[in-house]
Amino acid sequence: GGAALVGAQKPIAIEAEYHVTDPKSGKLARHTSLLLVSGWWGVARHAQYLFELTAAWSWGLLAGVGTHGALPLFYAAFLTVLLVHRAIRDEEKCSLKYGAAYAKYKAMVPYKIVPYVF
Repeated sequence: GGAALVGAQKPIAIEAEYHVTDPKSGKLARHTSLLLVSGWWGVARHAQYLFELTAAWSWGLLAGVGTHGALPLFYAAFLTVLLVHRAIRDEEKCSLKYGAAYAKYKAMVPYKIVPYVF
């Protein structure tokens, strides 16, 4: 329920309400989630992708582009396209699911993956 500390500080979170249909009863059920605005998720909405991309590009560049050509960069380039597209899809799904709460979250955390860039 948001009681844990983030970086030795009380977390900042947005309570987001959403509705789902109960498969057994067919009735609409109300649920809430916390959208974390503290720690890495206060820097970029998909900060975990930045770490993944940093690792992939590092491996590709360390493999020796000068000696092996562009082939070692294929995985990093593929992963970049995959994760940027996933971030865009995630944004669309979360906007539909959480509505105004997600709009507030996007205003508080304006960057998707790379702070101050994207």
